[in-house]
Amino acid sequence: MDVGMNDQTVIVSIPPVEEWPLKQLKSVCRHNKIKGYTKMDREQLVQHVKEIIKSMKPIKEGEWI
Repeated sequence: MDVGMNDQTVIVSIPPVEEWPLKQLKSVCRHNKIKGYTKMDREQLVQHVKEIIKSMKPIKEGEWI
């Protein structure tokens, strides 16, 4: 049986940043070394996470990590 990669498209549905749990927003900020994230309110965390996502570079055209 061949277990390698095939040509099927995989679609991952990720909700908008505004719907993410507070724990996930803080986790992204912590991993991206955003200072003061523990004292930020939800709106500030959302804004920082959006900026982090915008700054990401695609690995291949149409592909994000």
